[in-house]
Amino acid sequence: MKVLVSDDDVLLRLLLVEELASAHMDVVEAATALEAIDYLTTQAVDLVITDVRMPGTLDGTDVAAYSKRRYPATPVIVISGFPTSEDERVADVFISKPIDMARLIAHVKDLMGVAAT
Repeated sequence: MKVLVSDDDVLLRLLLVEELASAHMDVVEAATALEAIDYLTTQAVDLVITDVRMPGTLDGTDVAAYSKRRYPATPVIVISGFPTSEDERVADVFISKPIDMARLIAHVKDLMGVAAT
């Protein structure tokens, strides 16, 4: 199962990738919203995880909205330290920072229909 992780915070992104990989997920990384959207333009994934605030003209809300338009059945988890109602509206699951990794992995498994271990 392929998960796209989009976050400009390199340490958090690496931690997310490591946690998801240890849960037997195939993980693709994007450091910006534009990278994430470019990836989604040509490749389908099983789940999208995106931070909201990222540098550039696009942000995680744009990633979530694009994913939902192009792949409506693909779940999206939005994470943010500064949540707004718009962020929560575009997400299947919204998680506030700091992230509880066990909770995040549980949401990922639930959204992807994987039995918890």
